[in-house]
Amino acid sequence: MISIIVPVYNVDAYLDECLASIAAQTFSAIEIILINDGSTDGSGEICRRWSKNDARIVYIDKENEGLGPTRNLGVQRSNYEFILFVDSDDWIAPTMVEKLYAGFSGADVDMSFCDRYNYTREGELYRVEQDIPHGGIIDVAAAPSVVFGTYIQSWAKLFRKSILEDNGIVQAAGYYEDGTTPVSIALCRKIYYVQEALYYYRFRDDAISDKAEALPALRNHFSVLRETFKRHGLFDTYKTGLERFFRVKIRNNLASIVTLFERRKNREQLHGESVFFSVRNDLLEIYGETFGEEASKSISGARPKRCVAFGSYNLQRAAMKYAGTTFSGGVEHFQQSSLASVMSPYSPRLNSMEMRGGGQSDRECVIKDLSRTFARRNRNDAAGIDCLLVDLLEERFALGESEGCLLTLSNAFAGVFAEGGVSYRMLRRNEAETERIWRGQCLAFIDYCNELYSHVPLILVRTMLAESYGLTGKEEVFDNIGEIRETNDFLASCYDFFEKNCPRCRVVPLEPPELLYTYRDCVLGRVPWHLNNRMYERMSEAIMNCVAPDAAPAASEMVRRNSRAIQETP
Repeated sequence: MISIIVPVYNVDAYLDECLASIAAQTFSAIEIILINDGSTDGSGEICRRWSKNDARIVYIDKENEGLGPTRNLGVQRSNYEFILFVDSDDWIAPTMVEKLYAGFSGADVDMSFCDRYNYTREGELYRVEQDIPHGGIIDVAAAPSVVFGTYIQSWAKLFRKSILEDNGIVQAAGYYEDGTTPVSIALCRKIYYVQEALYYYRFRDDAISDKAEALPALRNHFSVLRETFKRHGLFDTYKTGLERFFRVKIRNNLASIVTLFERRKNREQLHGESVFFSVRNDLLEIYGETFGEEASKSISGARPKRCVAFGSYNLQRAAMKYAGTTFSGGVEHFQQSSLASVMSPYSPRLNSMEMRGGGQSDRECVIKDLSRTFARRNRNDAAGIDCLLVDLLEERFALGESEGCLLTLSNAFAGVFAEGGVSYRMLRRNEAETERIWRGQCLAFIDYCNELYSHVPLILVRTMLAESYGLTGKEEVFDNIGEIRETNDFLASCYDFFEKNCPRCRVVPLEPPELLYTYRDCVLGRVPWHLNNRMYERMSEAIMNCVAPDAAPAASEMVRRNSRAIQETP
């Protein structure tokens, strides 16, 4: 019934885990096309061992050609009606094949797909939801946005084999072999979305998808994508989605040049600015050829994004997406700090207190808060910044007062000083004194930002606590919903005060409301102060519209420009 194609190249450290997960599938009517693409490590021996012990495995050993041609060979040698690709350094959930196949019970379904988990280099696991309106059967012609709303990668998708063979869909040699995936989806009549994370995608330092030398191949990737849509008469239908896809890929891949350079520190492997401008010019040329020179001019100033983000973890995630990086490069972040504390006096004694608890991240947040790092920056620090991002989610924390200095009594602070070591008077947020102090500090914060960052947009992102957890359309309300709503009402008053007193700020409200939830299985904890990847993507797009030189209030439904007059402090 189902052919699972597994290309293998130098993955001996991960291959057993991958094959074990496939062999353990609850759906047993499968064949496993295992293709060793000229591995030089122990992968070939592992393949032979597995093929001897499992009759469902068809083992092929060949010279190295790359991932695309290897997958194409797998399709040619397959014997069943459905095709599933699994990369040999990844693994899948035991019920993945069964649940994907169940989607074909609906009429005219040509492809089913699911969400994934990302497994980071640091061993963290987090879910990546796709920008798809709902689960179940989706008519592609009636909802064309789904073509670019799914992952572009071939894996985590079960295709009807005829979609690939009858339309001559083959993957290219070299890097970015997945370029034909969007057009494969566009050729489907209906698709089926399983709203579960059943595929586990592994990030690793030597991955094919993470090589600096792959970046110059992006031009060919875009060209193949464009010509494939044109060949099937689908270019005009999907031109808008294709242009948005090109824009996002240009932004992300230009930023990845900087990320790779910073992480590898190797000028022989990645030649800094020369590579950046070479790749940028290639991408702008193919973009102009495809969508017109006027469209190309709108992004001709593309360069690595840099921003300062003062606020929550959610703001950091949105800022990283805006900067186009999965690492910290390009984003200077100040988290677990109230604007009231960072604008209060610096205390050498507080900075010398021994920190006995908490992890490294917590300690870094507390050190920045106590040392007033944000408020002690100068114009040199602010140079080269594209925007200043602010959210006020951390204002939910109570304040502490010690010797005339304010402290943010954040989760990080509680962890670092769990054993004591610091004395303070607590200022609860619902007290009149605290409100008076906070509003005065807020005005000082605004004045400071307007002076130091006068050359860039100040963007206020109105982040709130999530009231529910789960998936879009399948959320469950948190048990402490009353407390969450009370906190959100308090935060709304903080945002209103900030907006009224900062006329130049551009405001990003969190919309649509149905995306205000956190994941049931969020790796950082099922807590209301974390949101989800779809919302982070919406936030980053709104930020991009705010930063663009021609940004207008109508540029995005999520963006509005604050034009209210300054109000006196009550």
